[in-house]
Amino acid sequence: MYLTLLVCFSITAHPQLMPSHLAAVGYFCVAALAFLGLIAAAARNFIKKRWGKGATHSLLAGGCGAATLYVFLLLAFASMFGPSEDGFADNLTIPEGIKIANPIRMQATHGIPSLPLQPTNCRR
Repeated sequence: MYLTLLVCFSITAHPQLMPSHLAAVGYFCVAALAFLGLIAAAARNFIKKRWGKGATHSLLAGGCGAATLYVFLLLAFASMFGPSEDGFADNLTIPEGIKIANPIRMQATHGIPSLPLQPTNCRR
């Protein structure tokens, strides 16, 4: 159940598929509840001294946690290195014949750069 919800979340949270953000948040919340339920089942089995079931649930929770980490890292990688969603300067053309200026170099005093509007001779 948890892994199915995790797959649904990863599909709806993928930035290139134009997902519904509400669906991604919904899948994430339901998957988080399923993961917490798995941890609660493991704890309950350990309290009732059902060591086999408790160990099984603990191993499943660890596997689900590892799968979640893998999916989050995959989504982070896809969102950083995938195509950009920002189309602001896609059709930008720089006109010919404009003067290109070099940036102004600021002098540092005692490791702190002086700002143009900051007075240099302040007395308190």
